[in-house]
Amino acid sequence: MKNYLGTFIKSVRISKSITQRDLADNICTIRQLSRIESNTSSPSAFILQNFSTKLGTDLLKYLPYSSEANGYFIKNVIDDTYLFYNKHQYDNALIEINKIDSFHEISDKCILQEVLWLKASIRIHLDLSEIDISYFIDLLKLTKKIDTLNDIFKYSLTKVEFEIISSIIFLLLNKNDLTQSEWLLTRLIELSEVLFEDSNKSSYLRALHNLAKIKYINHDYKSTVDLAEKGISYCIKYNSLDQLDRLYNICGRAYYNLGDLIKGQQYLLLYIFLSQHRALGDQLTEIYNTLIKKYKLETFSFHKTE
Repeated sequence: MKNYLGTFIKSVRISKSITQRDLADNICTIRQLSRIESNTSSPSAFILQNFSTKLGTDLLKYLPYSSEANGYFIKNVIDDTYLFYNKHQYDNALIEINKIDSFHEISDKCILQEVLWLKASIRIHLDLSEIDISYFIDLLKLTKKIDTLNDIFKYSLTKVEFEIISSIIFLLLNKNDLTQSEWLLTRLIELSEVLFEDSNKSSYLRALHNLAKIKYINHDYKSTVDLAEKGISYCIKYNSLDQLDRLYNICGRAYYNLGDLIKGQQYLLLYIFLSQHRALGDQLTEIYNTLIKKYKLETFSFHKTE
């Protein structure tokens, strides 16, 4: 299989306006760099690390895409898509991912899986098309030998595979299938905790929040608090804001229903404070008014939560 890492090095070098002479200086000969950039020679780990330092870019992140001739372009488009996707700017995310329009030219199944998942997930969030659960199961079959969704939990999962399962759960929740959603969320959480990886942080926190919501709907407020508090502790330990506002929201409501009004109100006030950092638009005022009225938050101030 041909390796195009040299093409990536050349692309980054040119984008940084660095000459071959300057990049090769004290690392390798100009001739060796030319061979690397023409993909006729592979750089050693030492050379790659030193190139990364000079270029100010971690070239290792391009390794999974090095089997594709246009992998540098694909990687950058995917990165830019995630920037919009994680901010819930799905219109911009769709414009970005649509720059990759020749899926049949992607030979690596993992890359193809990521691109197809991103496009499908974005379209779901934009309500642009009906995508069936079977579509996401077929995406999982690109990289894993499974007959049913249950088989997937026999394997260690990549970040994208975690996200595909999360998309399946999203569809199930929209169909109000709480039973299957609860089962999948429980398995996803268990697997995440056994095979902890920082790359799965987002799907893990989202799973905790969604399972806490199901427990809340089923009036199991103690389990709601346990799951939400686990997520909150995780966010604090790893300095992550992902899902933190939503975890405070569901946890505060559960505490309120358990009779702990003080903690419930404090958590809901923290939710309001953190939610200001999300793009809720006109919905924010409505949410504030609902929480203030239902949970009597006008009797508290942020100073009382410190």
